[in-house]
Amino acid sequence: MAKKEGVIIHIGARPGVEAAGGATAYGITKAALAHLGRILDLELRPHGIRVHVLLPQLIATAANKAALPPHLLTSAATPEAIADTIASLTTTPDHRVLIPLYDA
Repeated sequence: MAKKEGVIIHIGARPGVEAAGGATAYGITKAALAHLGRILDLELRPHGIRVHVLLPQLIATAANKAALPPHLLTSAATPEAIADTIASLTTTPDHRVLIPLYDA
């Protein structure tokens, strides 16, 4: 592989790294995406390609605002915050692969 630079950004979800009941298939697929990001970062970083996985808990979309009680959205990531994070990762080197976008 010729040495190039680049960034791959996956959008995962918190249930991929923290178990939650009632969402088995969703959690497993998000966990697989998070692990894929870690592996790809190990394999591609020596070639100048960084891989990141963003892990929002909940996104404050219009649909979620209409469907969920307001108290569940207090720590939700806004679509703008996710976009800003993606833009930042494309221009600023970051050694973290998994980036949570929620209040712990």
